[in-house]
Amino acid sequence: MIHCKDTSNVKLIIPLCIISDDLKHDVSMVYEIQKNVTAFLKENYPHITNIHYFSDGCAGQYKNKYNFMNLCLHEKDFKLKAQWSFFAASHWKTECDGIGGTVKRLARKQSLQQHLDRQITTTNELFEFCKVNIANITFQHISKEAVDSTSLTLESRLKDAQTLPGTRLFHNFQPIDDLGMIEARRISRDETPALTFNLLKHQTLLVKMKDLYPGCFVGCIYDNLWYFGMVSEVNAEEEDVTVKFLHPNGPSLSFFWPNREDVCAVPIPHIIAIVKPPKTMTGRTCQFSQECMLLVKSSFENI
Repeated sequence: MIHCKDTSNVKLIIPLCIISDDLKHDVSMVYEIQKNVTAFLKENYPHITNIHYFSDGCAGQYKNKYNFMNLCLHEKDFKLKAQWSFFAASHWKTECDGIGGTVKRLARKQSLQQHLDRQITTTNELFEFCKVNIANITFQHISKEAVDSTSLTLESRLKDAQTLPGTRLFHNFQPIDDLGMIEARRISRDETPALTFNLLKHQTLLVKMKDLYPGCFVGCIYDNLWYFGMVSEVNAEEEDVTVKFLHPNGPSLSFFWPNREDVCAVPIPHIIAIVKPPKTMTGRTCQFSQECMLLVKSSFENI
């Protein structure tokens, strides 16, 4: 579903359905869809200069390092700037599912009404039926051969892409350049990115995943401030750790565990130091050594 405005600033809603015999539904298929959609927009709405994609967070199709690399090259490939926002769920139902349901229902009805030798059995036949019989929806067809060709074309650009640490924590991604630099935000309205990452370069980490374990204390970055906290879970596959935060943020003379636990997953680049456990001052208040304070403070300032 395309939402845009015409040259008179009137909002338009354009139902678009793409039919294909490719069943992999991987990043090559997504790219081929983008190629078709951007061509449609440039032909019919040439005043459009930016695209904001919205989708669920399915890692196999959209929320992965390969799609992020393609996003960095979106303006170079299609002459349109772009960003991508993800819903919180990995699989999501939207108005788009209504389009698919309508098409399948009408095509099935048509097949049931026809003789066996005139039923819809291929995607080309489905495409031709839809163009003639279903109004108010724009249809496009993408062949498996086109997707396979795109897969070969993309192979060289995607082979060196690095996984963005803590991908699952972020829901908005905006490219900085076509060299793999991308900004990740928790939500699209965040003014500053939570993480800036180079997809083509191995990032130097201040703390390695293998050195982290449940119960260790760390200094970490959250909302552009630094905090002390205790690791409660290490997620090697997602390249993040779950941290139970002490309050307030640093620097401070003392810290305490809030009545309501402050727990959040933190991407590994935002873990900036492993520190010694604090010294308990009272029941809820603790204090870190001056050495630990300086270590975290200097690491934070040098990022």
